[in-house]
Amino acid sequence: MQIASIKRNIPRLNKLLKLVAHFFSFQILIQATDAFSGLLIVRQLSKPEYAYFGIASTLSVSILNIAIGGLGSYLIAEGVSLKEQLPVFSKMYAEVYNFINKKKWIIIGLSVPVIVFMLHRNSLGNYRTAGFIAIITIDVLIRVRMQLYQSVFNIWERFNTLQAINLSGSAARLLLVFAFGRFFTAETAYLSIVLSYAVQLAVLLYYGKQFISPVTNLDKNRYPDLQKLYVSQLPGNLYTYFDAQLGVYIVIFFGNISLLADLNAASKLSLIVVAVNAFINNFMVVQFAKISSKLKFIKFLLVTCSFFIFIYLVAVFLIAKFPMLFIFLIGEKYSNIAPLLYLVVINICIGNFSGLIYSINYSKIWIKKVWISIPVTILLQIIMLKYMPPKDFSHVWYYAMVTAVPTLCVNIYFCIKGIKQLPAK
Repeated sequence: MQIASIKRNIPRLNKLLKLVAHFFSFQILIQATDAFSGLLIVRQLSKPEYAYFGIASTLSVSILNIAIGGLGSYLIAEGVSLKEQLPVFSKMYAEVYNFINKKKWIIIGLSVPVIVFMLHRNSLGNYRTAGFIAIITIDVLIRVRMQLYQSVFNIWERFNTLQAINLSGSAARLLLVFAFGRFFTAETAYLSIVLSYAVQLAVLLYYGKQFISPVTNLDKNRYPDLQKLYVSQLPGNLYTYFDAQLGVYIVIFFGNISLLADLNAASKLSLIVVAVNAFINNFMVVQFAKISSKLKFIKFLLVTCSFFIFIYLVAVFLIAKFPMLFIFLIGEKYSNIAPLLYLVVINICIGNFSGLIYSINYSKIWIKKVWISIPVTILLQIIMLKYMPPKDFSHVWYYAMVTAVPTLCVNIYFCIKGIKQLPAK
């Protein structure tokens, strides 16, 4: 009986392995191209300029997260069952996009004073600050739509098509970084990245027309559900937004602009899990969204977690053993951080595993009360500021490691709670 079951599952397993192999083949090309672009930027910019580049990038990601507000979860959870009904699916997508479209302008407007403060606080002139405000705004407008369209491709399980489109964006990034390289400042480097997103979005829109039909009659039937989900995510997103800016401010207050540049450069090590993140966000989320059986969900979860924990252990071992390989890539001016790079990778792995569990919860909309980690995190941050302020490179990563624990624990708790509510078969 068991042999027959295994034989029946072999074609399905072969199909899955083929899909995963194609996915990671694309990801290797994409990440190699993006890594080259990123390394060109970090090597060519001075430490202060790279710090400004990092501040702008952090601000844009924070604004983007609040603008979307977890509604991609709704799009995926609902879209998996509606995709075969193109008019219904298209209407649902239009409602989600229209809802987010109104929110994003409010968030951008409220963020302008924060952008001005963060850049002026670090001695950037008025004209350059105005330039950054314009580029950050364009970045957010492009990436809101880009993220939603990527979710559409994932819902339709067009993973290889999406990876090919992402590769076109990465190639555009590399070409633009080369083109702007002779005139590099923090803002021209950032502009080259934003323009590549525009190219990527244009390709997504062109190939995505087959999945979304024009909607003439847009109603707001889903707005109450969207508003409820958005509000449930708002405390966490707002906390992340202000915590990211406060983190930059604290690092410069206790340290200096050079320490911020060291941290931004070290963060390039996150490239080791970017392919993993892409796999989670583009493939795994949809697979978990499709599973309704408790036993099948638990089996898939255990296999997934074991695979990623193995990757994390290998990554920590390699950076501890060969830190100078990374320093060779980012430039000798960062050689002072080499002995402590293993702390960076440990933090990246903790954050990535927490993100993995969150993504699994995201696929089932088990994310409505994740804000409860915020008070505990703030308490830990206050304690760490008193006893181990982030005044040097190692203290920053110990601080980050400890304060990441509440979010990880909350994500695990809601995953277990959600699994208990699934039907046994």
